[in-house]
Amino acid sequence: MSYCVYKLENDKNELYFGMTKSPNKRWSDHMKNARDNGTCSSKKLWYDGDTVVAMQELEWFDTKEEAHEREKELIQSNNCVNKLKYDFDYKTYKKEYLEKNKEVNAQYHKEYREKNKEVIAEKRKEYDEKNKVKISEKKKIYHEKNKEKKNADSKEYYEKNKVKINEKKKEKIECNTCGSIVRRDCMANHKKSKKCLQTSAAAI
Repeated sequence: MSYCVYKLENDKNELYFGMTKSPNKRWSDHMKNARDNGTCSSKKLWYDGDTVVAMQELEWFDTKEEAHEREKELIQSNNCVNKLKYDFDYKTYKKEYLEKNKEVNAQYHKEYREKNKEVIAEKRKEYDEKNKVKISEKKKIYHEKNKEKKNADSKEYYEKNKVKINEKKKEKIECNTCGSIVRRDCMANHKKSKKCLQTSAAAI
């Protein structure tokens, strides 16, 4: 399959460059786009009903990539109506748009999650179930790559919050097995105690 790079030019010498596999079909598409006030910028060449626009086949290429590169060169080196096709920086536009609308987007996503939390939770559950091996492997790889950083972060967090952490450890809470009141940091050992094990066995 070969690809044609072509030029459209009107009687005011205004230009449009493009590429196509079928020049005849593409010409028909451009005329329909102009009649219907479509989205393609070539419609700017038809400034009124009497405009004369001609199509010229410039070069043919064996691959789409080669034709695309030539089209890009012609657009960037000429003052044409589709100049913005390659001058437009989508990444910058997207970044600026998201920054400008971050509060609106945040509110939208918050409302969406609230309205659809059951559906989202169900989909998440299904995904986790289907991909549990993959997820487990990714977590393992991530942990291996970041264990030093995680250890450093944990140490830093502890140093900043050790008073609060130690107070929480000393809190007395109820054992959900036997009902005893035990310090939070002793709960794991308490679960292995004779009293707790007997209560657990009796409940079975």
